[in-house]
Amino acid sequence: MIVGVPRETFPGERRVALVPAVLPTLAKAGLQVVVEAGAGVEAGYLDADYLAKGAKILPDRAEVFRAGENRHPCEHCYHATRRRNSCIESGAGGRLQSA
Repeated sequence: MIVGVPRETFPGERRVALVPAVLPTLAKAGLQVVVEAGAGVEAGYLDADYLAKGAKILPDRAEVFRAGENRHPCEHCYHATRRRNSCIESGAGGRLQSA
């Protein structure tokens, strides 16, 4: 399963969905992480920090969403739950958009 981390687009939001320190734990669980370039900058994390922990940096939001299964996050969570996997969806300011 791929975990995508797009840059936050909600006005004034400085947080990032994942910090680099959690990437090794996700990798141990078999997850791959892709991060939009610059996604962590407002929270104090550089792309190099994510790269050092094993993430792949993608150039833009659209590429982050393309890296997954091209489904709406809720649909993906439904299928993951049916397979008895876990799915965590997070977003500030409302529903996530694919582009």
